[in-house]
Formats: sequence, structure tokens, C-alpha cells
Amino acid sequence: MLTREQRRDMIDKIRVLPEQLAARVRGLSVEQLTTHFLAHEWTVAQNVHHLGDSHVNIPRRLKPRGLYLLFRRCDPGATQLAG
Repeated sequence: MLTREQRRDMIDKIRVLPEQLAARVRGLSVEQLTTHFLAHEWTVAQNVHHLGDSHVNIPRRLKPRGLYLLFRRCDPGATQLAG
């Protein structure tokens, strides 16, 4: 079982992901975003899309573990900690 501090740390990491990701891809050209660097592997754009989708759905994935209780409301836009 996670401690309250561990849960807060996990949620903080989730909260900053969009900013970190945007900083990493800012300034990349369309060609850089859509190039397959290895055959049959995802492009940068596909990876960004996958991470975004995962980020939006994280409250649903955390709900069975009770971690959603730290969110004010359990929806994709909920990023504020309760209490």
C-alpha cells in the first residue's frame, strides 16, 4: 500500500508530464515528428499521441486502486489534489 506522500509524488509526476512532453517536442519539424527512426516502430508523433491518451485516461486506471480519491473529481481534467 502506498503512503499518502508516495501517492502525491506519483500524481505530481503525472501532472507535469504534459509540460515536459511539450518542451521535448517543441520546435521539431513535421518531418522529425513523422519519421520512423526504426522500421516498424512508432514515430515521435505516435508516441506523443499514445502518452497523451494514457495521460487523459489515468484517473480511470487509478480508480480501482483507490488513488483517484486524491483527485477533486475523477475525470480527465482533474489535476488538483484533494485535501
